[in-house]
Amino acid sequence: MCVQRLLDNTPSAHRDYEQLQQAERTIHKLAVKINSVKESKHEEDLQETLKKLELLLITDVFTTCLIICLILLLLGKLFIPIVPLFTKQRNW
Repeated sequence: MCVQRLLDNTPSAHRDYEQLQQAERTIHKLAVKINSVKESKHEEDLQETLKKLELLLITDVFTTCLIICLILLLLGKLFIPIVPLFTKQRNW
């Protein structure tokens, strides 16, 4: 902003005017790069937070389902059939 104020108050015929313009462009490019790095870091942080939340939700859902199944099993409300893992192959 200081360079922009200098530009606004410097006559275009002044010998330093072009250098001030170049300085203003350079500062602007640097600010854009810094901003994009900040945005990128912010997006990475958001993605990491979402992954952690997703993991917590999956873990909580699994734990909740497991607890409900155990309670139902203990109350006799859940029947888990025992199915043999291997069966004889049928010839059709």
